[in-house]
Amino acid sequence: MIMQDFDQSDSIQFRSTLYEACFALDAIGQNAIEGLRNWFCVNQLDSYRELFAPGKAEASFENTKRRFAWFKRTLKEATSSNGVFGVFPEVW
Repeated sequence: MIMQDFDQSDSIQFRSTLYEACFALDAIGQNAIEGLRNWFCVNQLDSYRELFAPGKAEASFENTKRRFAWFKRTLKEATSSNGVFGVFPEVW
C-alpha cells in the first residue's frame, strides 16, 4: 500500500505522510525497507528502459552520452529540495 502511495506523491503534504510511513517500514524490518528500495529503483528506471531498450536507436553506443545525461538529469531532479529522495529518512 505504501508503494502505491509513492506513485501518487506529488503534493508536499502527501510527501510528509510518506516520510512518516517510511518509519513504519523501518519498524517492520529490513526486508520491508529493501522491498521498498527495490520497487522504487525499478519504478524510477522505467522511463530509462523505455527510451534506451535494446534494439532502439537510442540504445546504440553512439548515444552513450545521452544515456548518462538522462541519468544525471534524473538524479539531479530526485535529489533537489522537492525531489523524491527527500521522502526517505537520511539513515536509509
